[in-house]
Amino acid sequence: MGHNDIRSTRRSHVRQIASIAAVGLLVLAALWWWRSRAGADAQQPPAQVPPTVVAAAPAERERWQIQLHAVGTLRAERGVDITSGAAGIVTAIGFRSGGRVRQGAVIAQLDATADRARLATLQAQLEQAQTDLARNRRLLAGGAVAAIEAEQSATAVQTVDLETRFWQSMIDADIDAALAMLAEPALMVSAHGAMKFDHAGYRRMAEQGPVTLTSFELSDVDVTFANEHTALLTYRVKQGVARRGNGSGEDSVQQMNDSSTWVREGPRWKCVMHTETPAETPAEGT
Repeated sequence: MGHNDIRSTRRSHVRQIASIAAVGLLVLAALWWWRSRAGADAQQPPAQVPPTVVAAAPAERERWQIQLHAVGTLRAERGVDITSGAAGIVTAIGFRSGGRVRQGAVIAQLDATADRARLATLQAQLEQAQTDLARNRRLLAGGAVAAIEAEQSATAVQTVDLETRFWQSMIDADIDAALAMLAEPALMVSAHGAMKFDHAGYRRMAEQGPVTLTSFELSDVDVTFANEHTALLTYRVKQGVARRGNGSGEDSVQQMNDSSTWVREGPRWKCVMHTETPAETPAEGT
């Protein structure tokens, strides 16, 4: 081996030793950094938990407040809506808010001015018919009038009374009373056309019809007899009507020209046909 080879081998050994020493220094530096970091973390104080606020007071005996003042809405668990079968203006109320009401007590009164006027008109017509009946009976007793005319006078009074009662049954929603005066089948002619119906059909119309009758006033009543078993009534009627379920009163007042045909069925008279035609409204100033 020459001098050159010896020098080369020595230089290789030196480089290896230097590399090992450099790696050792890096390891020592890493250990020193890690230990110094851990020591710094150990010297930091632990995180502080925020304190909990607690309100405390000594227990005392006090009186419970039996009244509570508040603003709200009070609703009853059970209630009843009371409506009147007839529309009108309330003139008197027979109860106090929150008070007790006895069964059968009058809780409200409606203005009966129009009803009294209608009743007075009907009573006057009835009195006139009764006067005619009494006169014809006197004439019959004296032989001045035939028996058939006296019978027709009595029947005229009866049929006018039946017609009035039929209208009143519609005001009172008394369907059974109306059916007792209605032939089966019966006919109806109006602006909506002609129709035939039985008692079940009339009940459906009375219970489910779109409008209800709220008032009526008959005038210019006339009775004509086709024969001893058939009476024809013609009259003018002023009627108030309202949409079904409308509790606020009349929707409109109608003037109509009506007629009814009554037939004798045994001892009773029954309505077999009714017609109604809108009356012409007079122009203003005429």
